[in-house]
Amino acid sequence: MKFTLFAAPLALAVSTVAMPSWEHPHLTRHVNNVTLGNFIANSANGFFPAPGNDGWASAFDIAFAKNVSATFNDGTYTFDQFKAYFGAIKANLEAKYQTFEHSFTSLVAVSAQGGNTGGYVVVTGFEGGLVSGTPVYGTDAAYAVVREINGQLKIVEWHEITNLGAPIA
Repeated sequence: MKFTLFAAPLALAVSTVAMPSWEHPHLTRHVNNVTLGNFIANSANGFFPAPGNDGWASAFDIAFAKNVSATFNDGTYTFDQFKAYFGAIKANLEAKYQTFEHSFTSLVAVSAQGGNTGGYVVVTGFEGGLVSGTPVYGTDAAYAVVREINGQLKIVEWHEITNLGAPIA
């Protein structure tokens, strides 16, 4: 999916993001809770720190609980640290990539048991684009735990790995 800039306010853009990746012919979708799957897909598209996605920080604030437990590759982060890290990723991607895209290749969402709204989600995908005219792509995966907090779905755990830019063995 190529990132598209939205002219609408961010809250509206996040809630109405079209999800062409759901239509991708190679997408594997196993969702027993469509609301949960849509929440993660829309949230991830909103807070993904890709070049041109200038609303990512507001989407980040909406998606993540303030007490989120987050990891990205080897790093462990609090909410503020994770948001700062995503800001650094965005700056790095904008400095290096002439074009950039990302898309989901699979999404698995399972509802929580015991009456708690929320659940568990695993997403995989790819990301990348052109660096000095050369295609540079990687794969990405994330595991999320989602809970309802004050009537809103929030990501309380986020664990992501990517090999974008890493040498391929």
